[in-house]
Formats: sequence, C-alpha cells, structure tokens
Amino acid sequence: MLASYRNFDLRLFDHERLPDGSERLRVQLADSPVGELSEAEAVALPAGLRARLGQLERRQLDWPAMVALGRELGGALLPPVARSYFQLSMAKLAADQGLRLRLRCESVELDALPWELAHVSLGAGPAATDQRDFLVLNTRLSLVRREVCTQLLNPAQRRGPSRRLVTLMCEPADRRDPARPLEVERELEQLRSALHQVEGIELSPCATGTRQALADLLADGADIFHFAGHGEFEMDGRGDGQGCLLLQHADGSTDRWPTAEMALRLANKGIQLAVLGACRSAQRDGHSAWAGIAPSLARAGIPAVIGMQYTVFDASALAFSRRLYFNWSRGASLDQAVAEARIEIRDVQGDTGRDFATPVLYLREDGLKVRIEEPPPLVVPQREAVTATQSPDGLSPVVELLAELYDYKRVHDALHTVRTREIHLIQLRRTEFPGGSTVREYGTHSRELRKRLLDLRRVASGNRCDEALMADIADEFDNALRMLDEALTSRQTVDALEDALAAFESLLSTQPVRVDTWMSSLAQRLELERMIQYLRELPVSPRTTAAAIDELRDLGEQLRRHAILHSQCQALDNCLSVVRKTPDTDRFRELRRQQRPLSTQLGKLLPLWNAAEVDKLRDCGDRLGRCVAAQDEAGAVDAFDALCNDFDYGFYTVDADFKELCNRMIEQAEAQLPDRRGVAA
Repeated sequence: MLASYRNFDLRLFDHERLPDGSERLRVQLADSPVGELSEAEAVALPAGLRARLGQLERRQLDWPAMVALGRELGGALLPPVARSYFQLSMAKLAADQGLRLRLRCESVELDALPWELAHVSLGAGPAATDQRDFLVLNTRLSLVRREVCTQLLNPAQRRGPSRRLVTLMCEPADRRDPARPLEVERELEQLRSALHQVEGIELSPCATGTRQALADLLADGADIFHFAGHGEFEMDGRGDGQGCLLLQHADGSTDRWPTAEMALRLANKGIQLAVLGACRSAQRDGHSAWAGIAPSLARAGIPAVIGMQYTVFDASALAFSRRLYFNWSRGASLDQAVAEARIEIRDVQGDTGRDFATPVLYLREDGLKVRIEEPPPLVVPQREAVTATQSPDGLSPVVELLAELYDYKRVHDALHTVRTREIHLIQLRRTEFPGGSTVREYGTHSRELRKRLLDLRRVASGNRCDEALMADIADEFDNALRMLDEALTSRQTVDALEDALAAFESLLSTQPVRVDTWMSSLAQRLELERMIQYLRELPVSPRTTAAAIDELRDLGEQLRRHAILHSQCQALDNCLSVVRKTPDTDRFRELRRQQRPLSTQLGKLLPLWNAAEVDKLRDCGDRLGRCVAAQDEAGAVDAFDALCNDFDYGFYTVDADFKELCNRMIEQAEAQLPDRRGVAA
C-alpha cells in the first residue's frame, strides 16, 4: 500500500480548432517533484481524432486501435519536455510513494477528451504495449481532474463516531430490460460485504429510489453518496447537452434528475465523496462547464467525485465499486483504490473494452485526506470560542477576532469590486475585441485588476486570514489575469478573451462564498454573554456603563444576523451571475435552466430581507417564475432585470452595513481596553 502521492500538475489551455479539422493546444508543467516549466509546449491533435473518439464511445475500436488512440492522447498530455520531467519524477519516487497527475483543463473542449485512455510507453522502446503503459492501469500513478477555479468546498457536517454512506440504487420499471436487468441488489450486497468488518461506517440505503426518499435520508447529512443505475446525457438541437440520473416515481416510472437539481440537492449535506456508477455521469458536451454531472458536483463543493464518461457494462460497474470500497475501507488512499478498481474491470471475464478508462476522478483535495477511517477536514477550522477568561484583559481576543473578520470583509469587497467594475466593463465590449479601442482599454482594466491582486496580498501579509484560502484566491486571480494579459499581448480572437473571462467568473462565483463562510463562522463564535458578564464584573467606569454594555451586545447580535444575511445574498448573487453572463440571445434558455435554483435561493433569502423591501423582491421573483412557466421570453427577461436591480441595491446596503458593524464593534470593544488602539488598521 502506498503511503503518499507526489503531485505532477499539468495545465492544458489555449485550445483552438483549425479549419482543416485538426486542433492545437498548449501544455504547461505547473509543478512536479523535479520542478516546473515556465514555458508551455505546443501540441497538435490530428483531424481524425474526434471521429475515432466517437468510435471509442460506440465500442467500435479493437485493442490495437485503442492502444494507438491512447498513444496519441498520451503524446498530447505529455509532450517531449514534460515527458522527460515525468520520467524523472517517477525515478525520484520512494518505494512507498505514487505520482498523482493532476489535470487542469482551462477549456471545456479539452476536459471533454478521455485523458484516462492516455498511453505512455515507460518500457525500453516506442513499441511497448504493456497494459501498464495506460497511465490509469499503473498502480503507482493516479490521474485526476481538477476543475478550473473550483474552490467552494463542501464542509463536513457529521461529527459523530460513524461515517454515513447513503446509497441510491434503482432501475425504473419502464427502463428495465428483462433480458439484462441491472444487478442493483447484488451491488448493494457487495457494498455490505466490502464494509462488513469496517468499524465506523453506517450504510443507509434509499429503499424506493425516489427523490422524496433520498431527501429524507439526506436530511441527517451524509459523508458518502453512491448511485447505481442509469444515466443519460441528452443533446438539444443547438449542440448543448445536459446530464441526468434516472430515479423513479412512486409508481416505478422514470424520474429524470437533471444536473442542476442534483447539485442543489447534494450540496451542503456534508458529502465528501460521490460515486456515480451510471452511464455518462461524467460526460460533457464540450460547450458548457455545467452540463456534466460529475464536474458540476465537484463545482458544487464535493471534494471527490467519481463518474463515468461513457456507457459502462453492468459487470464493469459492479467490479469497480466492489474493489473501490474494499481497498478504500482498508486504508488505501482514494487514488490507489480507484487504480485497483480499474484493474478489477480488466479482470472481469469477457471483453470489457474501454471500461477501465471510463471512470473519471475529480479530486478537489489531497487523496489521502479523503479516507474512511479518519474524519474529513473542515473548511473552517473550529477554534476555541472567544471567552473572557482567555486573556488577562478579557477583551483582547474579541478585538483580534473582529479584526480578522474585518480583513475577510476587505477581501470580499475587493473581489466584489472586480466583478462589478473591471470585469463588468470588459464583458460589455467583449464581442468587439480585438477591434476598436478594446485592447488599450482592456490594458487599463488589467492594470487595475493587478492593483486589486496587490490589495489581496497585502491583506494576506497581515496573517489574520486563513493562509490556504488566501493562497488559493491569489493563485486563481493571478492565473486569470495571466490569461487576460496573454490574450491582450497576442491580440488573439475573442475566444482567448472568453477563456480569461471564464476563469475570472469561476473565481468570482466561488471564492466570495468561501470568504463568507469564514465571516459567518467568525461572527457566530462571538460569545457575547460571557463577554458581557466579564464587563459587568469590572468596576463601573465611563466605559463600562450599562448603556455601553447593552450597545455592545446589540451590535454583536446585529453582526451575527448580518453575517447570515450576507452569506445568503452571496449565494443568490452567484445564481444570478450565471444568467447575467449569458449572451442576450441565450438569456431565456438559461433562465429556464436556472429557474429552480434561483427560486430556492430566493426563498431562503426573503425571510432575512429588509421588511420594507421584501414584498417588492418577492413580487419580482414571482413574476419571473410566472413568465418562465408561460414561455414569455420578453416578460421573463424584464422580470429578471427588475429582480437584479432590486437585489443589487439591497446587497449593496447589506455590504455597507456589514462593514460598518465590524468597525463599530471593533471601536466599542477597543473602548473597553486601556492600552490598545487601532488593531484593525
């Protein structure tokens, strides 16, 4: 069993389709055990590659043809210089170490390619055909996908001695083939057997396979979600796709569970691993970042997600899940458990073809941290609550906590300014690029963005905010800014600019929520009553009058409420931004897709909204829902704009009030301290 994995990070970007049907991209080694490469390598994909990928999906390629296709993918994934670093990295590993190839595809078209089929000869010559030359069949290697800028983690909720595995296994009656029914009951028994002697695992099957039954199970939270059944990926006439899992209604008929609704249901339930043993559960359409089920769940915050990018034989799915849980439950890292499970597919009697390369692993964190036998990491470390007995003066920790909260608010404001100013101005004229004055104007915006990045790094240098969080934000900001500068320097087509804007959009839709999580946690950790009790025990002075103490308590309670409100506003703002960034011609289609999550998030926000304005905001939401249901495109777009206008003004007020409360709370707490001033400066 491998004790650890070392990372080999590859960045795939600058994808372009050429008129002759060929494609090109660039590959950069971002990190490895033997160093990184500052220069990216240019890679070409032949014109016939996509046609052969279609044959691969339809199971029309024999083994030699799959090896040949795998070599082309391997050559693109590891071009000459990167391959030399790869071989040196392998040689540098200790006997108990593995190498984890982490792919960061900055284009949806690149992420749609089956890199799990990559074949790289590690033998004596180029003719080597050892099965282990398929990267994913070498148990010293792990190949994982990393979503661009996906940093909103799903915090663990269950803190008891056991870990909960919720399983949903079903085959709707109207989809069952009597000659070849899915062996879902057998898979459940295999799970029971694999986990039989593992302490601390609670297996909770969803008996009926309905949405309601699953919602009831998830009400108590879960650590692992396992689905076995059918999946589909449907394409519309515009070339856009949408993945869904097939659940069932109470009468046994098919209930399609689309990606957006699934992500909404599974997010924030504490799930650390989702295993989707269904066909096409990791497929993408090459156009939309949100179409695929597995990548969407990763973006929704689940640290590890396993899905299938093509159809998969039932026997292969059974073998994969059995070996995955058997090895994982005995202490193997998730990386190694997945590698062993792929080999199990190759050992199934009969020809399973490409099924060993069909599973895709999206791993958000170090694979060693996602284990059954140890509690999962939390997004926000649970420090001790601030109490009067923690410090000689009783209030210094309070001021320090408030200063930390103030810094997080500064980070949030900087990101919000980027979205509403520089990025908004770029988006307004993005279709004109690189014509007119856009290159010059965008250069000015780029310089302003660099100032915002410098502001964030200054906050980080104060060492009050979480180091890992600030590093993530700075790295993603710097990466997006680099993409923008490259597009401006080379004056490439609008596609290069769109890639940069997509990177900024991912940053600005996920990181503010992470910051909000910290802010809310800090506000909730203010133990006001203990602090008030401490103040009341002090000798009466102009600083510790009853009125001053009551004002401090009132400010603290307001701060708590505003932290929750601010978090809900940010969540709704993210939903709205998905529609906002959609071109006008596709706005109504995106509104239809986002209507349910928008309505759900608005329902959470309304009870917290300003009483004088809540009816107005509710009416806008209701009107939007009616227009979408009636297919009234003009009315829906108008209602959406009205909703955005009312909400944006309210969110601005919430932002301003939150910052003002931080300042007032710091001032009031500092007023009780005889020798300290200006902590939050």
